Amino acid sequence: MSALFSNLMILGTTAPVSDSSSPIPVAEDGFATARASRTDGLARPKAALIVRPLHADSVYPPTARARAGELAQLLPVTETLDPGWRDVEVVIGGWGMPVLDADFLNRAPKLKAVFYAAGSVRGFMTDAAWERGIVVSTAAAANSATTAEFCVGEIIFSLKHGWRFVRDARAGWRTAYHYLPLVPGLVGSRVGLVSFGRVAQRVAELLRPFAMEVVAWDPVQPRATFDRLGVCAVELDTLLATSDVVSLHVPQLAQTNRLIDARRLALLKPGATLINTSRGDVLDERALIALLTRREDLTAVLDVTDPEPPAPESPLFNLPNVVMTPHLAGSYGPECARMGALALDELERWIEGRPLQHAITREQAAMMA
Repeated sequence: MSALFSNLMILGTTAPVSDSSSPIPVAEDGFATARASRTDGLARPKAALIVRPLHADSVYPPTARARAGELAQLLPVTETLDPGWRDVEVVIGGWGMPVLDADFLNRAPKLKAVFYAAGSVRGFMTDAAWERGIVVSTAAAANSATTAEFCVGEIIFSLKHGWRFVRDARAGWRTAYHYLPLVPGLVGSRVGLVSFGRVAQRVAELLRPFAMEVVAWDPVQPRATFDRLGVCAVELDTLLATSDVVSLHVPQLAQTNRLIDARRLALLKPGATLINTSRGDVLDERALIALLTRREDLTAVLDVTDPEPPAPESPLFNLPNVVMTPHLAGSYGPECARMGALALDELERWIEGRPLQHAITREQAAMMA
């Protein structure tokens, strides 16, 4: 097996075929709208189903693999130079996609579309792939929903100053009650969302039942997006200075590197919590460490860092007002299945000639993480 596919699981004709009466689980959030029935009367494209072994059963569980086999003819391509690639029309993918460079595309001359059961496509889509006109659809919407749910949990807990009281309880409750008057709670508090893309918009939707104010900063989103969700658009400095919880949702772009720098970090209001589930390099971590060392009233909840994980000697591991998690805001375990289901929903739309709901353009891909 070639080096290109050494970390991939490529499922071909050995994918299990289930009884068509076996139901596909349908998630309440509407992402996993899979149907097990064969698409009768329509040609089944020749496809390769590719995903890392670590994620194969979670992204494409047996029912999903069976459905893939009903929608498409799964070819048992096993290596880069396999002649079977010349017949592949569709890639049903996941984490571990091969890079679609010119050499790869020359071996797959009939490839027309990629249905990707994960988020950003920047890791595998190339100029050659875009210029060839390959259609690419992403399950970022499903993964974004999971990230948003994680964020909402952290936001609600942080508005109660939960992490501060956890560490105070471990210290014997000596200082816990001193901070009670500073707890913003969920009524009348302000949550600030830095960047207002897919994840942040879902966060705003999930926070609507609560009696809090949600504000956001995003220089490219139209005002109609804010208005539709009842979110007030504010300047970034205002957001940082007035929010009880600041949640970062910034894509990793050249212009967003160290966006939250020392000057902006210093604007955080007393008792504020900073949550980062976007990318580590949008924060100036040296400035953050210096600030948190001086200001014990602040808390940082970091699901991403730069580098990731931090260097073993990083002060982030020892600062009492830092909480770190290992990039777990996105989909894990059974949560991944709705990404696979979304990818297969898109494949079915493509086969039937219906408009795709999650297709990505070259310009949109350039703005993805």
